[in-house]
Amino acid sequence: MGSRSLYKLNAKKLTTLPPGIHQDGGGLQFVVDDKGNRRWTLRLTIRGERKHKGLGTFPDVTLAAAREDADERRRAAREGRDLDDERAPENPETL
Repeated sequence: MGSRSLYKLNAKKLTTLPPGIHQDGGGLQFVVDDKGNRRWTLRLTIRGERKHKGLGTFPDVTLAAAREDADERRRAAREGRDLDDERAPENPETL
């Protein structure tokens, strides 16, 4: 079984990582596709349900920003909350 430590990635190396899924720890992943596109995702469990959340593309979302967002989402998940649900605008058709 792999290590559960956080902060395995290095900001300087993000531009040179090969295609694949690169773990930063705590469910935070840096995904590089075959075309070289780079994005952040987060795996977490909310109320017993496994979720994959997109956190944005690199370099628009930096390593520090992705870690901060992941920390906030993990805290909310431990409380049983999904920040995407809380941040979603209300649908006027359902009012």
